[in-house]
Amino acid sequence: MLNQRVTKTHRTIPESLVNTYRRFGRFGPAYQILGIIRKLDSGDILMKIHVFESNEDVEYPLSNILNDPLEAN
Repeated sequence: MLNQRVTKTHRTIPESLVNTYRRFGRFGPAYQILGIIRKLDSGDILMKIHVFESNEDVEYPLSNILNDPLEAN
């Protein structure tokens, strides 16, 4: 039962992050999470983000996103 809960929660995390904002580290540039790209062989999930400072869309692993601080909308 516990494993099922963790798996289900892990699957919902990427979707719930879409259209939220984070910052690269404490003082880095802000970015918006645009969507999910694909699951990697490592088990991580690749997300598409928009970096406001450079005005570019890039791929960024979910594991890194979860370590970045939230940014107010």
